[in-house]
Amino acid sequence: MKKKIFAIFAVIMLIAGVKPLMASDNLLLVGNDLSVPVSCVQYKGVGYGFILRYATSLPDGIHWKMDLNTFTQLSSVQNGCISSGDDLAFNVSVIYQDIVYNFTFRYDPLADSEGLYWKMDVNTFGKADSISDFANDLVRSENECNSDLYSTRISELYLNSGSDYNCIREAAVWDYAHYYYENTAYLINSVSYENQGGKMLAKISRTRTATGHSKTNSEDVWTDSYTDPKTLVFENGKWKLYGNQKEYPGVSASAIVTSESFNQEQWAPVGVKQVFTQTDKEIVVFAELDNVHNGSSYKIKLLKPDGTIADETDEDVFDWGDYPSCVNGPSSVYYPIDIQDAWRTSLGKWKIEVYADDKKAGEAFFEYKQIL
Repeated sequence: MKKKIFAIFAVIMLIAGVKPLMASDNLLLVGNDLSVPVSCVQYKGVGYGFILRYATSLPDGIHWKMDLNTFTQLSSVQNGCISSGDDLAFNVSVIYQDIVYNFTFRYDPLADSEGLYWKMDVNTFGKADSISDFANDLVRSENECNSDLYSTRISELYLNSGSDYNCIREAAVWDYAHYYYENTAYLINSVSYENQGGKMLAKISRTRTATGHSKTNSEDVWTDSYTDPKTLVFENGKWKLYGNQKEYPGVSASAIVTSESFNQEQWAPVGVKQVFTQTDKEIVVFAELDNVHNGSSYKIKLLKPDGTIADETDEDVFDWGDYPSCVNGPSSVYYPIDIQDAWRTSLGKWKIEVYADDKKAGEAFFEYKQIL
């Protein structure tokens, strides 16, 4: 049945040709049985909601029948409500198998006791966009270092932990000026849809793989692959990056650990533990931080069991050259602390406080005890 339904859309494409009609960014999610849930159609100033069921038995064109049991007059007209003319025709944009199609529903006076009919105008039928089109544009923009193409896939309303449209575009321009990429690939692992106040969002999981090259150092080459979630919004006929729609939350510590030493080549603590004695020479504090930006300040405080400060670093900053300071991301710092003989008079639980941009980002504890 699913193959048959998909074939119907393929035949329509051949009949109509690809003539995209700009309908609405408030997409309707078509069911596997081709049912179309119309959340809001405005007719003479009043909003209505109903489901159109695909009608298989009518030979004259492709029809949907209103399910009268689902017909509802809405208390108010919603954002993104579709406008209907006096002839009851209305334009729709629908999602079917992760592809957006545009066409016009025209009322057809084939009434029976169970519903009213609308017929697809195949002359208006066309493909608008798809999740695959979105992924292909991002792959192409990376492989061509094309920030203009990349920008067409960013929503004007983009906001991700404080970074907006201008910021993410600036970051892409900087990135492509310093690096180039090849063999970029996007694998879309999953897609789910959510209508949020008249905006259709797509929550995707994607795996990105690419080989990067520095434009100034031919030996600086790397290949990486990672999987992360993305939120897209359908805007002006295209799927675009939307972000998490959150303001800048400030720097926070995702992890603070203590260890015996630190491996700078691997950038990792060695011998992680929470109990130290006079036999240890030093304690290394390692902090992983989120939402750091170029120019963020940081310092570390060491407090004795009685709450007095035993050590405090000078304030330092993350210096990433001319990288855009509007971009937030993860980073990390480490600080070695020599164990002093005087600590023997302050046995017990010690505290580490990590500060960033003059606010406490996190804290951790370790125990110092004496072995007899």
